[in-house]
Amino acid sequence: MKLVKWDFWFLAIIFLVNIALKTFRLGSPAQAYFDEHAYYIPAAREYLSGNFIANFEHPPLTKLFMSAGVSILGDNFWGWRIPEVLVGSLGVIFIYLLAKEMFGGRFIPTLAAIFLTVEFSWFVNSRLANIEIYLATFSLAAAYFFWKFFKSESIKALILTGVFIGLAIATKWSGLLILAFLMAFYIWNKRLDLLQTLRKAALIIVIAFMVYVASYGFYLNSHSFADLFGLHQRMINYHLNYVPESTSRSNPDANLLNNGYAPWAWIFNPSYLYAGDEGGETSKTVLFLYNPAIFWGILGTLIFTFKKIIKDERKTFLLGAFLCFWLPWFLAPRFTLPYYLLASIPFGIILLSKFISENYNKRGYLLVGFIASSIALFLFYYPLLSYISIPTWYLRLLTGAVGIE
Repeated sequence: MKLVKWDFWFLAIIFLVNIALKTFRLGSPAQAYFDEHAYYIPAAREYLSGNFIANFEHPPLTKLFMSAGVSILGDNFWGWRIPEVLVGSLGVIFIYLLAKEMFGGRFIPTLAAIFLTVEFSWFVNSRLANIEIYLATFSLAAAYFFWKFFKSESIKALILTGVFIGLAIATKWSGLLILAFLMAFYIWNKRLDLLQTLRKAALIIVIAFMVYVASYGFYLNSHSFADLFGLHQRMINYHLNYVPESTSRSNPDANLLNNGYAPWAWIFNPSYLYAGDEGGETSKTVLFLYNPAIFWGILGTLIFTFKKIIKDERKTFLLGAFLCFWLPWFLAPRFTLPYYLLASIPFGIILLSKFISENYNKRGYLLVGFIASSIALFLFYYPLLSYISIPTWYLRLLTGAVGIE
């Protein structure tokens, strides 16, 4: 689908809006918190000193981005978080491009980009030195280039598909989920010419593998491939065998519903990534949850229009991309965290935007209200997402009976 002048203007504006939203109060809190404090910022510092084994349990790509940010902007919240701001804002570009490529027009891609801009989880993870926003954005970009390749068999699109899959896997091994889905979708739908299809699928996998190995380039400057192989043995052992008792689902003290220990519990309660120590009548938090209007809108679309979805190749693709980052976690032996679903959200948003487009003429006033409510909810929750001091009663009002954990 060829972009026109209007598309470029909108993409420039929505990108700048996202940059502005995400950088405003980026230093609140100014200190490292949550996983950026526990894992990723220390790893980025170690990378700058030549130690590429820190946080070995995940591939190095995102720590390289973070160390570049620290090197350029300093060891402060700007250096830690600006790379995530840029990557999260690029995600909004890619959701527009994918929606445009699949459905054409302006309404669906514009609405999808607006929804992702006001999606709570995307906003919070774009302001946090964590690896999830990289996985989500690279997976979304891989899906975009894959769809172009799927429809045109373009070699350029094939190469870029492999590149972005490789970047996703070099971020976190969960990127293998989008690789598995895209290859299964391609092979099944192109099975009439199976030999040629398998060759192209294999080429995508080879490119992805090359990008993945390239992410260890700095490590290989001072280590051998045998060392790299040993490091991956440690990674595999960590993920398969190191399941601390406190994180096991079999832990009798674990409350699955309240603590999000299972994927079906992700959709209920918010998580506090950081809570200030003001106490009393005022509170400051960085809250993680999904925009209720958007998230429940996605689930409603999936449930009530499932029969129509599976009859449409484009919708089936989006459904599969959404589920590939959710369903596998039901088999995980340890507890899982709500932000694991982040990479699914863009695909659900495009389905939701398509549903709104299809029903706009019949129920326009209701759908306008729904769109407005998703934006209003972002404004209402903004103080809870960005560490602004608020009355404690306001926090309780917007989070229900869930206390600060």
